Amino acid sequence: MSNNSEYKGISDMLTEAQRDAKVGNIISADEMLKRTPSDLETPKYRVLASRKNGLEIRRNEQFSVCSVTMKELSGNTSGSDKESAAKLSNPQLSGATSFGALAGYLFGKNEQSKAMKMTTPVFTEGEGDLKKMSFVLPSDYWTDGSVNEAPKPLSDIGKRRNEV
Repeated sequence: MSNNSEYKGISDMLTEAQRDAKVGNIISADEMLKRTPSDLETPKYRVLASRKNGLEIRRNEQFSVCSVTMKELSGNTSGSDKESAAKLSNPQLSGATSFGALAGYLFGKNEQSKAMKMTTPVFTEGEGDLKKMSFVLPSDYWTDGSVNEAPKPLSDIGKRRNEV
């Protein structure tokens, strides 16, 4: 049954989140919300389940993201990005490099030089060279096929636009 495999995935995520909470690797949802500026656009979601520790299992409505992986960034050694690529050898700076590349895209470093508004949340997944960071695009690009209307990333940056 497909629901069982989907639920197993959610169950595994919950187990991992609980392990992280025990060792202090995460902050509460309430604390995260206090730190988030109120004017940032966020995809709508429905809470499917809540836990005592503040963890929520959510179903998001459709939205689009722009993503980049460490591997894609590490291959970019041309021009002014040589310094950014060199930072990738320091694992503590790799997330900052991904964030900077994606923020640059949103703030106009794209083929149309179009600046867009910041949104939440920021997603990260994977490890090492396969670690991926994704920014949610503004809601103008959340409907079916509209991600193709979003500004095209510069070809040498390694960013991809996707519907989620």
